[in-house]
Amino acid sequence: MQSGAARTLRRVWGRSLQLLHADVALIASDAVWSLPLALYRLSGRRVARFSQLYRAGVLRQQFERSRIPGMTALTERAYLKWHAQEELTGAGAVVDLGSWLGSTTASLAMGLAANPRRSTRTSMIHAYDQFRWEGWMDIHSPPTRLGPYKPGDSFRPEFELVVKRWRERIAVHEGDLLQETWRNGPIELLIVDAMKSWELASHIVRELYPALLPTSGHLMHQDFSHCFTPWIPLISYRLIDFLVPARDIPRSESLVFRVASAVPPRASRFELGRSSFDDFEIEQAFRHWLDVTPAEKHSGLRAARVLLSHYDGDIDQAESLRQSFTNRGLLNEFHINTLHAVMDR
Repeated sequence: MQSGAARTLRRVWGRSLQLLHADVALIASDAVWSLPLALYRLSGRRVARFSQLYRAGVLRQQFERSRIPGMTALTERAYLKWHAQEELTGAGAVVDLGSWLGSTTASLAMGLAANPRRSTRTSMIHAYDQFRWEGWMDIHSPPTRLGPYKPGDSFRPEFELVVKRWRERIAVHEGDLLQETWRNGPIELLIVDAMKSWELASHIVRELYPALLPTSGHLMHQDFSHCFTPWIPLISYRLIDFLVPARDIPRSESLVFRVASAVPPRASRFELGRSSFDDFEIEQAFRHWLDVTPAEKHSGLRAARVLLSHYDGDIDQAESLRQSFTNRGLLNEFHINTLHAVMDR
């Protein structure tokens, strides 16, 4: 008869093998894009320009992971490198809101350094963060090289270590984003991982969205289908005439938007506080995104809808939505557990 320790070890080993096989399978599915990518390169970037070519870079990001910590998915990192290398023209700035330990900034810089266009040789990445450690970060980060950190500690040196190879292409903005204004011209690519509240969301839209280049500009929302940020799909729906979905990043909560037309500066019709969204618009917004996004994003969007009611203090509606989604099998295990942790404590 096996001991309890032996059974536990066997379960852990079995689970580890399952995860390893899953990782290998996922990376293999990305690797199939290597041949089309080679054809694209050999053709002088004229043929085989498929929207998924960036996934050939996932394997490199796997190798880089030990030097570049962070919560970003490998597909996100591969896409950011690809966009900076293949899509940027130098017509505007690259802005990274919420750089944290530097995985997004490093991925962008890696691609920018390989961009063949002369017009991008002086392009800079503007990286924004408070660089102040918070307790929740402990469980989301791998061992840091200069840590451990206590809440309130500056982890700016950790960021500097991660981006050291490309530091001359990065302008760092350290401080409270709510106190920042944008005065550096048009923006060609905006990465948003800082919309952690209604207030921040409104500030970012008003200060930076009007600078996005129409037709050629892009916006990447890293928390688009994150359950804790329900304001992002709502605000994105209200601005859909200006920002249209362009690319889903698989195995992540990210959605990339193309700037269809210029976002008007500080237009009064874009009051973006919670009170500006009535029940009808909320339901329309979430229904729209469930219709146009891949199924992989749906559990997160539904959980976000539940938490919107919870944040509003409408406990009955939040519980009703949770029970409905759960009973119909519309929430995955992660989001069921997350809602339990938030709503039942």
